[in-house]
Amino acid sequence: MRYNNKTIYIPFDFINRFMDINLKEREEKIDYCIVHELSHALWDNIAKNEGIEGFLNKDKRRTHKFSREWCEGFATYCSDEYFAEFFPLNASTPQKLRRVYGVGKRKVEELVKKHGKEILLEIPKRWKEFSREVA
Repeated sequence: MRYNNKTIYIPFDFINRFMDINLKEREEKIDYCIVHELSHALWDNIAKNEGIEGFLNKDKRRTHKFSREWCEGFATYCSDEYFAEFFPLNASTPQKLRRVYGVGKRKVEELVKKHGKEILLEIPKRWKEFSREVA
């Protein structure tokens, strides 16, 4: 699943070998994944020019090493914490996250702990500034 060009792409068919996926597991995690991808849309809406495009130079190369950590951390924090009350009771969340998601989420958690939850919606606009504040 991914968010690109203001669209959330969610594959519902077999993308690998036939019967290579667990449809029940996918069904249980789909709510979480959709909220995660919607959180990327929230980031872009708040950030305006500092969204995903703000991470890229004119050659579409990343301009700042923290960019993906901040963006994925924001979306992961929103999915796990900020919007958690909207999930059905049986919704499951990924147990193992790739490093970039976990590192980014810890940065967001550190800012929220230090400044309160109201700082969350400032992160998309001020992530470069915050990258000097948290390691």
